[in-house]
Amino acid sequence: LEILDGRGVVVRHIRSDDGPAPRAEQSNVPEYWLRPSRGLASTAGTHRFIWDLHEDRPALPVGGYPMWAVPHDTPAEPQGPWVVPGEYRVRLTVEGRSLEQPLTIRMDPRVTLDRAGLQALHDLSCRVLRVWRADSLAMASFRRWRASAASDSVRIRAIDAVLTGARGARGGTLQSVADRALRLYSSLEASDQAPTAVQREAAERLESGMVWVNNPLIDNDALPFGGWKNSGLGRELSRFLECRDRVVVIAQFLVGETKMRQEQA
Repeated sequence: LEILDGRGVVVRHIRSDDGPAPRAEQSNVPEYWLRPSRGLASTAGTHRFIWDLHEDRPALPVGGYPMWAVPHDTPAEPQGPWVVPGEYRVRLTVEGRSLEQPLTIRMDPRVTLDRAGLQALHDLSCRVLRVWRADSLAMASFRRWRASAASDSVRIRAIDAVLTGARGARGGTLQSVADRALRLYSSLEASDQAPTAVQREAAERLESGMVWVNNPLIDNDALPFGGWKNSGLGRELSRFLECRDRVVVIAQFLVGETKMRQEQA
């Protein structure tokens, strides 16, 4: 089952063979409160599926669960962004045959924000969610490198400085960037007002970065690599200028030296 927006872009897809709903490594709610998987039935007959009006969530580990937990219906966070009211199409594909039907989504009449404001709210949410996704992928990579470091104390200290920082350390860490992005995303998704200047500024500050090559220091490695915005190191000292393609970062910790090599995927 696919939900397509007015441009024909698939914003949500559900399959009959979807696996179990993802679970957080450390849950703050009882197990029986969690929302079970809601895949499509593949048996013959009439079936009902309720779409929650969210786009697909990033295919990443669960960040946690909301404080407004509901028994047997608490979703994992972050969920995908709320869709914007408008015209959509629902496409059901079974054994190679596709059927489509139109779907109109209307805003709650109590909400006074116009479509332009709702679109701005949606677009900013998507930007922040991309930051969270990139940061989460980076943290997963560094944790794998830490697990493979064995008893290499120099390498472990270097990785820990990037992940969570150290006492007195300057700049952000991967964990702090992820926390800020998730909090900002949650505030945007819970709002029915246009993004505030503070929220826009916070999103702009998250979208910054730098490039280091053969750098002996760990300095603000939490920032996305690629020379975004005012990150002068990316602009003057490398070819990764305003990089909008996905970048793969390979890091090796060699006796306190960080050797970075970046390749465009």
